[in-house]
Amino acid sequence: MLASSKTPQFMPMSGKGKQENDGALMIGNKKDSGEKANGGASSAMVTIGKYANHDFCPWANKYVYWIKQPIGWVVCGAFFSLLVGIFIGSQGYVLMSAFIALLILGAVWPWLSMKGVSSKLSFQVSRSEEKQKTVAILNVVNRWPVPIFGLMVEGKFLQDLVSEDDKFAIGLKRAPGFSVSRFEWELEPQRRGQIPTEQPKLVNGFPFGIYRAENQIEIEGETIVWPNTGELRGLPELNGLQFNIQGLASDRPGNDGDSIGVRAFRQGDSLRHIHWAKTACRNELIVRERQTCAQQPIEIVLDLSPANHSGVGSKSTYEWAIRIAAFIAKQLHRHHSIIYLKCIGLADSRPSMVTNQGGLRELLDFLAMLPELEIDAPAQDLVGSQHQAGMVAGSLVYLIGTTHSSFHSIQTDKSVRVVIDPVEFSHEPEAKTKTVSQGREKQIWISSPGSAAVEFEKAWEGVCGHGA
Repeated sequence: MLASSKTPQFMPMSGKGKQENDGALMIGNKKDSGEKANGGASSAMVTIGKYANHDFCPWANKYVYWIKQPIGWVVCGAFFSLLVGIFIGSQGYVLMSAFIALLILGAVWPWLSMKGVSSKLSFQVSRSEEKQKTVAILNVVNRWPVPIFGLMVEGKFLQDLVSEDDKFAIGLKRAPGFSVSRFEWELEPQRRGQIPTEQPKLVNGFPFGIYRAENQIEIEGETIVWPNTGELRGLPELNGLQFNIQGLASDRPGNDGDSIGVRAFRQGDSLRHIHWAKTACRNELIVRERQTCAQQPIEIVLDLSPANHSGVGSKSTYEWAIRIAAFIAKQLHRHHSIIYLKCIGLADSRPSMVTNQGGLRELLDFLAMLPELEIDAPAQDLVGSQHQAGMVAGSLVYLIGTTHSSFHSIQTDKSVRVVIDPVEFSHEPEAKTKTVSQGREKQIWISSPGSAAVEFEKAWEGVCGHGA
């Protein structure tokens, strides 16, 4: 017997976001009324509420917080029923027995039911992108002959949805007896990384929620979420010195690509390259000069020093710097460029360099699994942690950072610098992306997180100026 559900119910485990919004809405309506009397009453109520909700004895929380749970109220009810039975009459013992039976049933039933349940979680794809929907598949095995109700999945699946600390519970339909039930639901991760971000649990508090029994869900395969990228058009001007059959056509003379001119026949030239019309006119052998395939090494230097970035979550300058690196790497990999990606500002214990020689997946996995921004992290020595850019002869260097990044110690023949303004980024102004040329260095300025992807694509075309 197979049970399936494709639309389980999502329930946030924390309600503080809603409470804050309701409070802000109430205060806003008071102000808009323009009545001073109501404003004074509202101020008084806010003051009273502030003191009424103030924690005057925080040291006692660990002793009394259990009362907030359903089991706490049942225990209190049983205790006071006992007092009634001792001091008033035997009816109190009957009520106490009911509370104890309720307590036993509410604790034993979830614990016993979960002893016969196991679960496995898998995902439809192993790689995804930010804001790209993927399907999570949960198989629940019920080895008991009776159906089990009230199952919930708890864990961090959806990043940036409410707040960093919120967990989500996914309510499931019943699991019939002696069955394997399959549940599916869609996830839309808002940030790069790995999902699930922590070990999820299968929880059951049925029937009264007095006691919650839980099992660890076995993970059959995670999904790595890559930084969100779009399609760039255009390529930088090629000055490749490394000849390679997989490279792009260069205007250097060779035996591949389109014709770039004609010249006199040389010993060893193929007869297939003879330009017969020119030969007839000149009365001597003339051959077509063709292009050759060459590669230009690409170096991407990504500044991830926490002190140079601002913002939180997916809209921070830190995350956008990683996305831009993925933009560039993906476009240049499509055209068979050899890419060397170097991150500066990371802790010394982490690997900081990767290439695309093992494929684009390896490079994007590296970007996806970079640590999150820690504003309070100690500043890294930028000069000491970086390599000398331009170490590969003839390489084109991309420098990605913010206005606080210092790349003055990197000496390059030709570079493109992408600058993100953390001050304007925090205010989300209108797009002001622009391209600036300073000698052999071109600069792309980005100041709007809302349209950074679109504006970067336009600025990229301005830097490249040709190709598709």
